[in-house]
Amino acid sequence: MIITRVLNNNTIVSLDQSGEEIVIKGKGIAFGKKSGDPVDEEKVEKIFRLDTKETIRQYQEIIMDIPDDIIEVTERIIEDLKKKTNKKINDKIYITLTDHISNFLERTALGIQFDSSLLWNVQALYPEEYQLATEAVNTIAHHFDLKVPREEANFIAVHIVNSEMDVEFQETVGITNTITEMMQLIEAKFPIIALESGSLDYARFVLHLRFLLQRMIQNGTLHYDKSSHMVALLLKEYPKQAEVVSQIIDLLTKKYQKEIEGERLFLLIHIVRLTTKDNRMTINN
Repeated sequence: MIITRVLNNNTIVSLDQSGEEIVIKGKGIAFGKKSGDPVDEEKVEKIFRLDTKETIRQYQEIIMDIPDDIIEVTERIIEDLKKKTNKKINDKIYITLTDHISNFLERTALGIQFDSSLLWNVQALYPEEYQLATEAVNTIAHHFDLKVPREEANFIAVHIVNSEMDVEFQETVGITNTITEMMQLIEAKFPIIALESGSLDYARFVLHLRFLLQRMIQNGTLHYDKSSHMVALLLKEYPKQAEVVSQIIDLLTKKYQKEIEGERLFLLIHIVRLTTKDNRMTINN
């Protein structure tokens, strides 16, 4: 392999056998080197094959602008979370999370704190990602010998969710807040029922909402299953749940300016499961 660009003493850019650009890291791999020199393969420690040219370009900028120790601890965090989840993690997290941790350390040094109140429900909505984020917080605290506020896990969890859904950070925050609004509508209609955020039905419903909102944001294909007979039976059997579904559809239609009537059946089934004591739907034919 030949060096096409030197980013710093420990990072270079080269091409793989397919001619695709790759980022190569290794201690001292670029010391005294320049473009056109052969890569010292004995010093290669990590090779990054990021998914798009734009991602590679942005990552190269991150490497040149951010200190090595921040990049290294972020890469360690990402490697750990990839091992601990079966969900696909988009390579953009190498950019977004590195940038976030760098900004967090700068804010901390200046005594500036971000308001995380908008993300208060992250732990309930994304329990797996939140757990991974708390482990990341511990890694940051240990590596930099720093007291990291627990609220920082909310931000990191949203970055993880963002990488799973392949949307922008602010869109993920918006999705999180919209899901919270929908849960509040359900809780207001069924005040005596405590929604169990750790239950399988809750997790399934949140996952359904996440990908519904992602499709709405990205103009993806929405369900068009009106199933009028089934819907009519459920409307008759579960009128309170049906009313909440109508409120949710109205909320989403106004917020995203999209027709989602085809989602009524799916939303109704999920909410019936969440709000019936034995989680079994009974439909009298």
